[in-house]
Amino acid sequence: MGASNSSESEIQQSSGAERLSCVDPHFRSLMGKLERLAPAAQRIFSLGKLYFVQGDRDTENDKNEFQALFPSLDRGDSTESKFESGFELFHPLKKSTPPLQHGQTFMQWKAGHDFQYANLTCSQRRRVIYIQPIDDFPDFVKNFRFEWNFQSRTMSVDLFEMLQGFAQIFFSGMDVCLLPKIEMAEIGWDVASRYHQVTGQKQYLVSDFYPHLRRILPPDGACILGLIWTDLFPENFNFVLGEASVKHLAGIFCFGRFPPSSSNAQDLTKITGSIVWKLIKVISHETCHLFGLDHCTFFRCAMNESNSVPEAVDQPLFLCPVCLRKLHQHCGFDVVERMSAEAESNLEKYRAEGHSAFVLGYSGESGKVLVQDLNNMKVFKRVVLVGRREVALDPSFGPEFEQKVVDFEKLEDYRDVFQGMDVGFSCMGTTRAKSGTEGFVRVDHDYVLNAAQIAKEQGCKHFNFMSTMSADKNSSLLYARTKGQVEEALKVMHFDRLSIFRPAVLLCNREESRPGEAVARAFLKPVSYFFPTAITVPVEVVSHAMINNLVSPAKQPVEVYENKAIHQLSGISSGCGAKQSRSAESSKAK
Repeated sequence: MGASNSSESEIQQSSGAERLSCVDPHFRSLMGKLERLAPAAQRIFSLGKLYFVQGDRDTENDKNEFQALFPSLDRGDSTESKFESGFELFHPLKKSTPPLQHGQTFMQWKAGHDFQYANLTCSQRRRVIYIQPIDDFPDFVKNFRFEWNFQSRTMSVDLFEMLQGFAQIFFSGMDVCLLPKIEMAEIGWDVASRYHQVTGQKQYLVSDFYPHLRRILPPDGACILGLIWTDLFPENFNFVLGEASVKHLAGIFCFGRFPPSSSNAQDLTKITGSIVWKLIKVISHETCHLFGLDHCTFFRCAMNESNSVPEAVDQPLFLCPVCLRKLHQHCGFDVVERMSAEAESNLEKYRAEGHSAFVLGYSGESGKVLVQDLNNMKVFKRVVLVGRREVALDPSFGPEFEQKVVDFEKLEDYRDVFQGMDVGFSCMGTTRAKSGTEGFVRVDHDYVLNAAQIAKEQGCKHFNFMSTMSADKNSSLLYARTKGQVEEALKVMHFDRLSIFRPAVLLCNREESRPGEAVARAFLKPVSYFFPTAITVPVEVVSHAMINNLVSPAKQPVEVYENKAIHQLSGISSGCGAKQSRSAESSKAK
């Protein structure tokens, strides 16, 4: 990355480098605040992968502070515009004719990745990225100040610790360890060197570092990244910011032709952006190569190819969705599992906000499990169970639960039942065998939509609908078509938040007799054992997924969770990677 074959005397700070005029070194402490700044979903931006979700701190003060820290993140686009639409970040690249590179799809990357790690589970792979400083660095790099205009803040920070913090965020799911500095002369490294014909600066040959770095890579190391102040050059080029060798699991990076004798050398506030911006870009780019990512030809992305230092500095720091999916897969970072892991703290916060909810279909198998979980977790200050008749509730149910009997054919007469309910759940459903075709449509379609519309008018902000995996408004099958039509109708009601769950075959012990389902469940039992997320899901898993999603910040106004995502979001499924990891650790501890 950043190779140059020009004869220019020195590459100074470019306009791209000046974009990062100041950097807050406390990345991890800023994560919580940055995640709440923007209403758009799933943004990846700035120093690492920052998932921006709608929260309760979307204030003007937060935006001002963010703009002060990162004054202009992308050429031609104001920071304010990035708060409005995160997906504007991913501009498609123009295709050359014929294409110079065909690009690497996720499935192409996965095929090579799976072959490489065929005999290893995710937990058995090397999980640590090591950063190795090499030789001495100027004093002003070891201890330098960051200054920015917002509230006149100043602080000193160790550059290497800051780079470690960046890598820890960018490569979420991996551990990052900073090794003590080593001196090449003391440990006998033989690395070819030369002096650049124009700049006169000393340069080291990058390929000579790889075998040395590989030999000192610890057993748990995924890769080792060498950092050196002296310039680098590869064969056939006169300069490079950094390169990596997949064979050696090693990369070597320099500080990008910043001369120690420069007049700027003692004023770090002027060169901070240049040093940090170049380093974090080249480190993230080359480390992704070590994890099997090729150059990206789809969108503007940190994995775009560059052939000069200005090109390297000018390209964005964020990964496009295609490359980010590859990196997440390798690092074992799963957004849905992250949500489930954070569910406990989210639940406490949500509970303190004092929400109220209603539940449709609470007497059915799915509804009963959901209501029981709501009682066990004490999610709401008030829960109204809406049905055609009262049923005997478990004695453990608290006073916050109350049953309201309504006539769904005259639901307009019961508008007050939904008054003050800001959350709604619909687990309502019947079968054509039980109610006939017209009865099925009336219950699964009309009753649900009428209740949702009245609830919306009475102040409901978040509606949760249990659909089906096969939902499709154009399906030839009545059940799938009806569920799909309900989904589409709910979307145009414009709830503040609409969560649609599409479970596969529900595994439960029904009280009513459904011979067809009983036969299907018996047939699918071995399938659910070996492939738990494929075409089955226990009702308990769906319930936990609905609650975990409920208490998590919204990613977008309309959320649709397919069967596998439901398993992952629940945190209790046998098909949930997080649970499997915890179970393995527990067994190992025993």
